[in-house]
Amino acid sequence: MKLSLKAARVNAGLTLKQTAEKAGLTLQTIHNIESGKTKTNYRTLLKLCELYDMPIENIKLKEGE
Repeated sequence: MKLSLKAARVNAGLTLKQTAEKAGLTLQTIHNIESGKTKTNYRTLLKLCELYDMPIENIKLKEGE
């Protein structure tokens, strides 16, 4: 089962603020990525997956995936 980035973050027990600080991004950027307003690059996606201890293959990148 694939999870959204938001679900993966919540499962990891991280807030938006904690994720932003650990990833070196702004809180607004994390929010925009999670909401689909902003697309993320592969490097950022890998960093988030590492923070969430989640393999990239388990992340749902598009609606309906």
